[in-house]
Amino acid sequence: MNAATTPNDPVSTSHNSALNPAPDANPAPHASPAPHASPAPHASPAPHASPAPHASPAPHANPAPDTDRWVVCFDLGGVVVRIARDWNEGCALAGVDVRQPDRFHEPGIKAKRRELADLYQRGAIDCDAFFAGVAEHTDGLYSADEIRTVHRAWIVDEYPGVAPLIDELNANPAVVTACLSNTNHSHWVEALAGQGDHVPSQAIAGLAHRLASHDLGLIKPDPAIYRAAQQRFDAPPNRIVFFDDLEPNVAAARAAGWNAHQIDHTADTAQQMRRILERLGVLPAPVAD
Repeated sequence: MNAATTPNDPVSTSHNSALNPAPDANPAPHASPAPHASPAPHASPAPHASPAPHASPAPHANPAPDTDRWVVCFDLGGVVVRIARDWNEGCALAGVDVRQPDRFHEPGIKAKRRELADLYQRGAIDCDAFFAGVAEHTDGLYSADEIRTVHRAWIVDEYPGVAPLIDELNANPAVVTACLSNTNHSHWVEALAGQGDHVPSQAIAGLAHRLASHDLGLIKPDPAIYRAAQQRFDAPPNRIVFFDDLEPNVAAARAAGWNAHQIDHTADTAQQMRRILERLGVLPAPVAD
């Protein structure tokens, strides 16, 4: 704010006039007129006050992470939603015949498909390129349309109890919910918006932060994906509780300082996570009867 300046008003000075003398009987000789007093010099105008310099704005401090808040972060497949665990199960769900499994799983061909899947989950190739590429690397056993059909059948349903658990966490102002998933555009649309026979996932829709590998351009267990997620969460690593069904992803999260736990996808995933959250104090412990 600019400082106010003093107005430059000149100082007024009065000039004294000579008075007429009173008459005497004998007129006295005229006195020499008194010399006019020299006018008082004009006072120099008061100088303008220099405006106060603008204060330099205080530098913006980087806000410290909220150390009182918990972030509860879920993997999706095998934790929140049930998925096919291998090609044979995917084909059974899609109604596609399993053909020459020994040839399909030949190491060189399988490695090529793994490379394509990584590119797809990073968002480096689109759906059509992925389906065509996988078909090419089945050595003619499956067409691109058949690969698409199996892919769309991969997500089965939500695990019971996970959506209510997420709702309970969201009701706590000291908790923020999130997911960090290796996924792709097609499965992401199915999970969030529904597609074909799939309905939108209530559990995934309820998450405050939804982080997907194909949007981040990174996949687990790359340490960079955990750094990117933590930056989004704005939380210290030890306040991030992470659930995943794959050991390498859990190990990488622990290496990043997260409070990570492996979930058994064959059992009640919601109950496993609830027990861990109660033990950590994120959820209240059940009251004993």
